[in-house]
Amino acid sequence: MAPTAELLGLRVVLADDDPGRSEAIAHDLRSRGADVLVTDLDPNDVRMARMRAADPAVLLVGEAQLQATGYALVRRMQRDVRLRWTSLLLAEWSELWSDSAVSDSAVSDSAVSDSAVSDSLATALKRLTEPERELRTKAEASEPFEAQLETIGPARTLRALGAVPAGLRVTVSTPLLEVELDLADGLVVGALARPAQGGGQHLEGTEALAGLLQLDRGRV
Repeated sequence: MAPTAELLGLRVVLADDDPGRSEAIAHDLRSRGADVLVTDLDPNDVRMARMRAADPAVLLVGEAQLQATGYALVRRMQRDVRLRWTSLLLAEWSELWSDSAVSDSAVSDSAVSDSAVSDSLATALKRLTEPERELRTKAEASEPFEAQLETIGPARTLRALGAVPAGLRVTVSTPLLEVELDLADGLVVGALARPAQGGGQHLEGTEALAGLLQLDRGRV
């Protein structure tokens, strides 16, 4: 199946307690262009570090699993500065998983429906990433615009704006900190952070970006 524009590059963490099911569904989503990281419901520190590095936009987890150990995972992510902005998508696995006989190590095309399952997941995933597309659309219009940082968080905001082909000057303002970013060709080519009230220490480069990623609200 060819990757679709809706899912191309979408970063998803799939958390489940059934390795065969999770790998089959991950395989289906990857065939549509999504970047999927599979984890168990109680990831160790190494897996959590991989999740932070993946910077997911969506956490996909089963409704039944959320009522069990999955709830602890969600709470753990909400306490993490990088992962707390991940959108939660609940799935009813009985509607997606049709072949329980598939072994844990195998990925079968019959395990996931070719149409209903993929289409329903794609629709839900697309809906959760709509704010990022809206932000890119505003930025691509080459006109001044405003947005709220808390809509999708600093990391997802930065990724969305970094996908704009044209160079951008972005200012993030909060009562305590103001951050200026220069973006070009998908890269941050300049970053400066300073106290909003003047005075104090100015931060540049990676230190300014680190300050941005700590923010939980602001005007973009």
